[in-house]
Amino acid sequence: MKTPMKTWGLLFAGCAAMLWTAGCSDSKPVEPEADGQVEIVLSADFSDAVAGQVVSQNVRPGSRAVYNPVHEELDVNFARLDMDATGAYPTDGYAATSARLLEATLAECTANQGTAEDPDYFTPITFDPKEYYLVGLDNTKNKSRLIGWYPRATPVAGVVTIAVDGETDIMVSNEVEGNKVDPCGKVSFQHVLTQLKINAYALDEAAQTKWGAIESISLKTADDGSQGQFYENCVITLPTAVTVGTPAKATVTKDSGTTTGPTLAMKDVADDSDLHTADDTAAGGLVLPLATLDADKNIEDTNARPCGYAMFTPFAANEQITLEIVTTDGGTQNVLVDWKTGFEAGKAYTLTLRFTVSDIALKGEITAWTEYEWPTGEGDFKGEIEI
Repeated sequence: MKTPMKTWGLLFAGCAAMLWTAGCSDSKPVEPEADGQVEIVLSADFSDAVAGQVVSQNVRPGSRAVYNPVHEELDVNFARLDMDATGAYPTDGYAATSARLLEATLAECTANQGTAEDPDYFTPITFDPKEYYLVGLDNTKNKSRLIGWYPRATPVAGVVTIAVDGETDIMVSNEVEGNKVDPCGKVSFQHVLTQLKINAYALDEAAQTKWGAIESISLKTADDGSQGQFYENCVITLPTAVTVGTPAKATVTKDSGTTTGPTLAMKDVADDSDLHTADDTAAGGLVLPLATLDADKNIEDTNARPCGYAMFTPFAANEQITLEIVTTDGGTQNVLVDWKTGFEAGKAYTLTLRFTVSDIALKGEITAWTEYEWPTGEGDFKGEIEI
């Protein structure tokens, strides 16, 4: 949508910093450009999928991957909402026809940025084309609001629907508000899906021989839906009630339930590279590494290898997932994940599969006959019969 010039006049802009709950920053806007305009420049970070874990990655912009605080350049969308001449936002928020869709790029964040070494660093966000604040002398008015999401998708009446394919990280930011005097600043992208990572190993050579290599691992629930459901779509509803000075939050819901979940992407969670080696290709799947055992057959090191990841809509408590594991020599096995606490948004869960030989193995012997000693007391049978 084009900004009504009659209502707002010339556009200005600013940049600087704001924390997640702060609304706008204390920093002063930069000096205007020669033409009197100042560009809106945001900055952003990612919330950790796993507390304390920062994983470097080298994925192309727009590729499907798990995103972490250390990341490559990323293409995102923002929605923009401006005040009218009276200093009011549309009563229907981002569902209003005046809300505008913006394309933006979140810059690369290197290994020492957004970490304990530099906790205050937020990577810059640039808009294409550039965005500018509204003009006006009354700083209680002429404000704008912005909220972002990934991956890029076009909202319909303030609702963004994104397909859940198991490999694409879906995120939404907080909302920020500002004007040319008190500019918008930092946003933080939150993960709205659950991440499941799986590792695997074989206990010994017998187990390795029995099962062979892993062809695939898929997720599902009970056919009747009694253990919960996966959902084909993630629905992000942008704020509809917009109050001046009070940041609003998007709501995330689910759509199109199914008992069939995603198949694990057999890729490295850090850089989205294929996990298959030349040996795996020859074997027809991921080869199970052998655990290191001590002299008493106790495990010293599992040597478990990554088998990939999947992302899906969160599960509530008492909703359970079953793994459908297909191996080259052991066929298909369904394994219930005995976890009833649920799978929460923004959290990464790691499971390790231990493959063993499941045949019943017994040892046997025939016990020796034991001579029975008859009683010797008076009146008791002595074991002797007189004929």
